[in-house]
Amino acid sequence: MNFIEKSDYAKVCALIVLENKKIMDYSYESEHTKFMRELLEKNPELEKKRLAARDIWWDKKLDKDEQEHFNESADPMKPYVYFGG
Repeated sequence: MNFIEKSDYAKVCALIVLENKKIMDYSYESEHTKFMRELLEKNPELEKKRLAARDIWWDKKLDKDEQEHFNESADPMKPYVYFGG
């Protein structure tokens, strides 16, 4: 950037970004997005099934006593685990 000032460089970059936004086609939709959108439109019950499946694995209420017992019963980690010594 010896031949151009930093402020001028920033202006040029901003102009390039603005020009690219004018050129970009925002109506593009990938095949995967289209497939998922159409699938959910045809099968609205899938959203309820998805949320139920998520509840099985992810959205759990933690029992603080059980979590504390789990943390206390764990073996302490060795200072350097990469070597057996």
